[in-house]
Amino acid sequence: MMQRHRFSPPEPPFPSPKHAWDATPPLEQQARRYFLPPGRPKAESPHGEQRRHVVASVGAFFLQACSCAAGLLAAEVSSASAAGSASTTSGTNLPPSRASWLPGMPRERHETAMHEAIVMARRNPRYPFGAVITDRDSGEILARGVNDGGTNPILHGEIDCLNRYVAEHGNRDWDRRILYTTGEPCPMCMSALAWAGIAGVVYASSIATLRAAGIPQIMIGAAEVAAAANFYHGELLGGILAEHTDPMFLRRPGSTP
Repeated sequence: MMQRHRFSPPEPPFPSPKHAWDATPPLEQQARRYFLPPGRPKAESPHGEQRRHVVASVGAFFLQACSCAAGLLAAEVSSASAAGSASTTSGTNLPPSRASWLPGMPRERHETAMHEAIVMARRNPRYPFGAVITDRDSGEILARGVNDGGTNPILHGEIDCLNRYVAEHGNRDWDRRILYTTGEPCPMCMSALAWAGIAGVVYASSIATLRAAGIPQIMIGAAEVAAAANFYHGELLGGILAEHTDPMFLRRPGSTP
């Protein structure tokens, strides 16, 4: 009679269920909490433990991928936020080397040019928007304009002045030019000035005053338009001789009392 021997299976090449949890990396332990049912049986076959190990490993890889993606997204949002803050720090996107040069010019220079814009504005008492373009260095007046919306709806004082400048001097040297206007440029005019790349814009009465005078306005300030044009590096200055232009607008013919 043949003697029977009990067969003992070989040891598995992976940790036994008793010690498997202690040998598992931390991220895989976390993955087991998320992807495997709660609790662990006291006795489990080697194949069952191997399946649990594979599931936990895949889960750990998934968690690591999510963590990396979240880190990249956070870095991108932080970078975009910083860029947005930097672009709106200066109202007109001025390079540090050119910041605040316009207010630093002699006030007499600004007032002299604005007086000439007021002279032009008086040609249209109902809509007294006058403008002049001067040389930044010498102060010489190179072009003049006045609102002619009755002829063409886009011929605001600034647009008329730009057209006359180009007709007389060509489309050049904008980085050495300053435009003076009796009223704060509307979004259309400020956009045109930004596209031209004019060095400076000086205005007298604000959009709020123009609206109070009964003149319809798109309530977007010139500085806001300039700031939205990240390619524009000119500078704005407001309020020059507003004590003269405000009454001119508020008491114009047909204005609301």
